[in-house]
Amino acid sequence: MKSKIDTARIYFHDGRVEEFENQQLAYLVWLSLPRGTRAAFRGKGDSRPIHAWDYADKP
Repeated sequence: MKSKIDTARIYFHDGRVEEFENQQLAYLVWLSLPRGTRAAFRGKGDSRPIHAWDYADKP
């Protein structure tokens, strides 16, 4: 089983986490989220914690 750091992740404000093996796909999905969706992106190997400002909605 892969650890979270071995996958790209999208963290949603409601607590859901989507994991992706393909980092480019994960980034495109994150960019394509509709306005009003509060989500943070972390790529493979990125172990930084998620902070409140990471969930900021895109302009």
